[in-house]
Amino acid sequence: SLEIPSGDTNGVVFEDFFPLPVFDATTLDTTLPLASNTDISLDPSDTLGLTPTSITTNAATNSLTINWPDITTNTPQTLSVLVNISITDDPFADNLSLANLLQVSTENTQAQVSIGINPVLIDVRAPRLVMSKGVLAADQGTITPPPANLPVDGDITGVDSGDSIDYQLTVENIGGAPAYDVVITDPGVTGLS
Repeated sequence: SLEIPSGDTNGVVFEDFFPLPVFDATTLDTTLPLASNTDISLDPSDTLGLTPTSITTNAATNSLTINWPDITTNTPQTLSVLVNISITDDPFADNLSLANLLQVSTENTQAQVSIGINPVLIDVRAPRLVMSKGVLAADQGTITPPPANLPVDGDITGVDSGDSIDYQLTVENIGGAPAYDVVITDPGVTGLS
């Protein structure tokens, strides 16, 4: 959003810098007019109803740039848009604190540029899996430590050919978001069947 107390200004540019790897600005819809855009729309607080002159994204800076036409009115105005961007499925740490930066620049009639920067803090959550494997039971041998508590993480000694061992695999999500499409692989080792 940009408040325009005088009602007029030139060279208005919104630049929104999104933090990586949580957001990918290049996935945003840059279609004009805004009525056809699936990600960017005028906010209800907007009083101008303008169509941007251009909407672009930049992969190098992971940013969105919206250029606006010059504004010439006689009363205070508000220029405001909504941006809807999805969180990526790229891995990132749980409980990550990031900043999304908005830079707005305007020009006065003498072409002097004024720049304002506004940060918005974001805390994101992600799954964090803790895995363990231990011997749960066996028909021979000694399990150390005994499988009394979860997660089971004991080793076994004193087993021989033909003995049977039960392993327990435990995966716990201690992160702040659900884990999806979890696949557990436990490859066999030589000597076990």
